[in-house]
Amino acid sequence: MNSPKSLEALCISDQASRLVDIWHEERVRENALCPQKASLSMVKLKTILPYIYLSKWEGTDALVLQISGTQLDAWLGKNLAGIDLLSLFQGDEIQKNVDFYQSIRTKPCAGKVTRRRVTLETNLQFDYTTIQLPLFNAEGQVSHIIGVGHQAMDAYDQTKPVSTDFSKTVANYLEHIDIGAGI
Repeated sequence: MNSPKSLEALCISDQASRLVDIWHEERVRENALCPQKASLSMVKLKTILPYIYLSKWEGTDALVLQISGTQLDAWLGKNLAGIDLLSLFQGDEIQKNVDFYQSIRTKPCAGKVTRRRVTLETNLQFDYTTIQLPLFNAEGQVSHIIGVGHQAMDAYDQTKPVSTDFSKTVANYLEHIDIGAGI
């Protein structure tokens, strides 16, 4: 890993480590707190694309998934591209998630989330973890969040569909990571 020690908490998998390194290299090259979305190279991201998601802020109230990698789709049971991430949650999870993602946008900072899901056929619970890294637009404001997902349970049977009912998903771990702006 070539990134600063403060970002090590985001390295939940080889794919996450690669994304953190690419993100950090770009911000150093740009001499900025966050790299611009336009500066990310698909060539550099190619090997980890199945694990990547990219979301875009539409105003301040909607965080729409633009890209959902094929491996993430398999774990989640469907492709979530085009869906407002903040609209997926129910009950107590709504405000917790809105506050979490808003902090990434406004501080800015990075994030790490572990969520618990339940498969439909086996009722087996499994955890998956995502990391979130902010991306600037040309004006220096966070316009996008790029991240990587990681399945946290090796025994999960990918042939069994998972519930796409996010009311059964609980964020049991939310963490903000300082990228240099404080948290």
